[in-house]
Amino acid sequence: MPRRSRKMVYRIKVLLDTRMDPLYEAVMECTEEAIVNSLCMADDMTGQNGNFAPGLPLEAVAEIMAKYRPTQI
Repeated sequence: MPRRSRKMVYRIKVLLDTRMDPLYEAVMECTEEAIVNSLCMADDMTGQNGNFAPGLPLEAVAEIMAKYRPTQI
């Protein structure tokens, strides 16, 4: 919406909530995929003061994902 206008009324088109549901679902799926991808790409690392953070065991992650999020057909 413009910050300055000579008009007294400004009309806008909005998308109804029922039409937004598929968009929200797509955003949630993309976010989940991005998080899982970043977790799976992490390697073992040693940080400051010798703090060690192991990478995730991908086989265990795959089992957990299969258990809680079955493949959709």
